[in-house]
Amino acid sequence: MDAMLSEAYLRERRRLIDPDRAWPVMPPAGDPRRGKATLDGAPQSPREACGSCRDDGTEAAGTSYFGVIDRDGNIFSCTPSEGAKSGPIIPGTGLALSLRGSQSKVEPGHPAAVGPGKRPRLTPAPALVLKDGQPVMALGGYGGDHIPQGTLQIFLNAVEFRLDPQEAVEEPRVYSYNFPNSSYPSTYLPGVMRAEGRISAEVIEALRQRGHSVDRLPDWFEGLAYTA
Repeated sequence: MDAMLSEAYLRERRRLIDPDRAWPVMPPAGDPRRGKATLDGAPQSPREACGSCRDDGTEAAGTSYFGVIDRDGNIFSCTPSEGAKSGPIIPGTGLALSLRGSQSKVEPGHPAAVGPGKRPRLTPAPALVLKDGQPVMALGGYGGDHIPQGTLQIFLNAVEFRLDPQEAVEEPRVYSYNFPNSSYPSTYLPGVMRAEGRISAEVIEALRQRGHSVDRLPDWFEGLAYTA
């Protein structure tokens, strides 16, 4: 963890970003143990990466989010998402089995393969924002792989662009699909980005010029069902 978060390693990773050219495929994995931006033999820029055909899929629904702050300043952030309506119910108990195993992989040797002692990477990502060690904001969202992306955009709207909470939530968002979906069957849409319709045509065209394949979402997209 220390190596992954070190400034020296992050400096190397930043070199992979080309402000004028989007990655046409999922960017390569890093090599923090050796302080290298990528594993040996991986492409070092978007222009070196090979292209790939789009394979549009369908997004599924689920998940909710809520945050609570009481009068004493206690703060709670939660993203309940266990898929009770679609998962198996244990007969006679009313209890649903967790479906989060579907965000692990079954391929032997895969870094996210099911195994003892592992903590899988999950899409529900409730967040607490701290300042000087004190909580100041609870935030989160829903929509599978939209969750961490949308949550980050809300955070940046509030902290970097100084919008009030309502404005931060209402600002139009963009979502990348340039990586395998976290849930089975891990649909992969190389180079694809989707943007809410309220984002200007000039911005969309600038993204396309940088190599993104941009689809238009509705003006107000809730991150639920969407078919390309």
